[in-house]
Amino acid sequence: MSINKSILLFTDWYEPGFKAGGPIQSCKNIVNALSGTYRFYVLTSDRDLHDRSAYEGIETSKWLERPDSVRICYTSANWLT
Repeated sequence: MSINKSILLFTDWYEPGFKAGGPIQSCKNIVNALSGTYRFYVLTSDRDLHDRSAYEGIETSKWLERPDSVRICYTSANWLT
């Protein structure tokens, strides 16, 4: 199936984060439920809630493509302002 429409999701926190709780799960569930119908681009922070350092082992400020065709860009808080 060809995906013709895209959704750009701006969220403060996304997986692998977990400290922000429900909002992370809600965004993750929306992406998982609709990724077969829409192409998702997720622009999010490079760290979890209240953390001072970026996620370990994840490239920042670059669009990363997951196997399910979801693209995620983890960025610093300074860049998001």
